Amino acid sequence: MKRFVGSQPKLGLLKQLRKQVHFDEIMAGSYIFDEQKQAQSYTMLKSIVDKQS
Repeated sequence: MKRFVGSQPKLGLLKQLRKQVHFDEIMAGSYIFDEQKQAQSYTMLKSIVDKQS
């Protein structure tokens, strides 16, 4: 299992992982208890994944 923690540039490693593993689904979890910040976190992840597609 791979884990990515950090900023947008670090999450850019998803492209490299996708080439190695050939996945079509991502499971994301967070321990952010502020609902607005949690939604912002998932929105950022979605924008990164959309750019990688």
